[in-house]
Amino acid sequence: MSINRFARRNSCQDENVERAFVDDFRVPKGVMVRRSLLGVALSGFAMPTLAQLERAGISTTEPSWNLADIYPNVASRDEARTAVLGHLDTLREANPIDSPDTLLEVLRLQSDLERQAEKVETYATLAADADHRDAPAQERLQLANALSVKMDDAAAWIPPAVVRLT
Repeated sequence: MSINRFARRNSCQDENVERAFVDDFRVPKGVMVRRSLLGVALSGFAMPTLAQLERAGISTTEPSWNLADIYPNVASRDEARTAVLGHLDTLREANPIDSPDTLLEVLRLQSDLERQAEKVETYATLAADADHRDAPAQERLQLANALSVKMDDAAAWIPPAVVRLT
């Protein structure tokens, strides 16, 4: 499972995660929060200053990422998303797994599609975060999130099939 999906799936459970974290260390909840705030305050000392960034040749007025490193343009990202959607049926129809070779093929296909879907989602997330007022970028983010759900749906049969092999 990717980090983005883990964070997205668990973002609504922050209180439960914090409670589990506190319970593991047997520390009252308020103490943990104070330690967290102290950590945030101290982490500011490790941040480079604007002068240090400018000396290093890093622009402080432009976004810190270049989306062209991921896809040259939005049309390329849309083509990649469409390609992943087109291959989801292939993943769905690969069932049943009757041999280790078939399992390997299916897992490779799933891995390749997952990598491509994550790349699409990363591009959409960074573009949407650059300007929350950009409605088309927000729409692309929603489409990327929907792609992740469709990806999970198409691959849902794989774990039970692997269990049947064992």
